[in-house]
Amino acid sequence: MRMRKLKKSSKVKSVKKTAPSWFRTPYNRLWYVLVQDPKQFLAMEDESHHALYEIAKEHFQSHFKAITFYAANNSGELIAAIYYPRMFDADENEVLTVLCHECVHVWQEFAESLHEHEPSREFEAYTIDEIFGNVLTEYRKLVEINKAHTEGKAIKHKKQPDLV
Repeated sequence: MRMRKLKKSSKVKSVKKTAPSWFRTPYNRLWYVLVQDPKQFLAMEDESHHALYEIAKEHFQSHFKAITFYAANNSGELIAAIYYPRMFDADENEVLTVLCHECVHVWQEFAESLHEHEPSREFEAYTIDEIFGNVLTEYRKLVEINKAHTEGKAIKHKKQPDLV
């Protein structure tokens, strides 16, 4: 998905949801994040990142494995969000493959922002490695949060034994 510069977004109420971790590419050219739930867009600390939500919201019901959105925040910085709504419904190998694929798109946008049309293979490989490593770390964090949330629901809904 191509980058769009948006006007200042309207104020969005904070949502009590785990805010995703933001990462930066080398040379501080691009911020990127992994998002699994639409509410995470709204939990982002910096309101300027809600520009991604404005772009992404029309795709929340789409049938795709994952998609990467790009925008410029209010400071003019390039930001990207990898949105993977069904990551917990897929087998881990599929998740890793899809995340790697989306990280390459983040790399492509980053390289374009540097006006690099023929970057060295090592620069490309190391940068994709860093992007994927950060996204993988965030994915593992989301897995743990989802697991704790799921277990919490199971405990909460567990039927209490009848007292005689």
